[in-house]
Parts: sequence; structure tokens; C-alpha cells
Amino acid sequence: MFNKFLKIIFLKEKKYFLFVFLAVFLSLFSYILWNNVILWVKDYLKELSAYNTLNIPDSPHTQYASISNFASSYKISNGPLTITNLALSNMIKKHSPTQKDLNDGIVPTYSMIHGKHLAELNANHIESACIFTGQITNACKELKNILLNYLK
Repeated sequence: MFNKFLKIIFLKEKKYFLFVFLAVFLSLFSYILWNNVILWVKDYLKELSAYNTLNIPDSPHTQYASISNFASSYKISNGPLTITNLALSNMIKKHSPTQKDLNDGIVPTYSMIHGKHLAELNANHIESACIFTGQITNACKELKNILLNYLK
């Protein structure tokens, strides 16, 4: 039975072979990618924890302010940051249970806050950096207004 299956896939129907090959290749690629993302997030959170324990003093001559952001599920779904958002959320829950698991797909929200906290935006990392593909997003406009009001 299995030999017959292999003959059909490899000899008679080359389109099936291509389909099976692509399915296996994409499955392996996804598995490897997901494991690498998990390892990257673990290392990133360790580095972040180490940095936060350095207790580098602020300069008394500088005013510090921050705007944090997080990506809600509708902002992150089907985008390039979906995997990293999920991985970060899971890692934050596991390794920093006292913190909210919010993140922008790249950076945990709690690590963005320093000095006077001006606002928290519902935007992913790309939107908040104002580098979205050629268009100015609402988050970018909101960020600009908050910063301009603060600097006045």
C-alpha cells in the first residue's frame, strides 16, 4: 500500500510530489523559525532583566519622558509581528509574572516606561516608529502630537 502511494506521488503525479515536498519543507521551516524566535525572546528578556538591574543613574540635568505602546490582537493579527508578539506575551507571563504581558511585537511595554510617562498607544512596533510602508499611521500622528505638546 505504501509502495503504491510512493509510486503515485513520485512517478505518476509530479504535481503531488511538489505539493508534498512544499508541505514538508514549509512545516520544517516553520518549526525551525518558531524555535529560533522562542530562543531569541528568551535571550532578549534575559538581557533586558540584566540591563534593568544595572541601576544606571539618571542625569540630574536631563528630563526623561517616555511613550509606551502595545499591540492589541486586532492590530497584530496577520502581520509580520504576530509570531514575536505571541512569543513575547508567553515569555513575559512565564518569566515576569508581575508585569502585564503587553508588547508591541518587539519590545515588552513595561520596559518602555522611563521618566515621565506621557501616554500609552495602541500601536505595534512598526506603527509607533512611524516607518510604516509609505503611509503615516494614526499612531504616528498621535505620537507626534503627544511629543509636540510635551516639548512646548
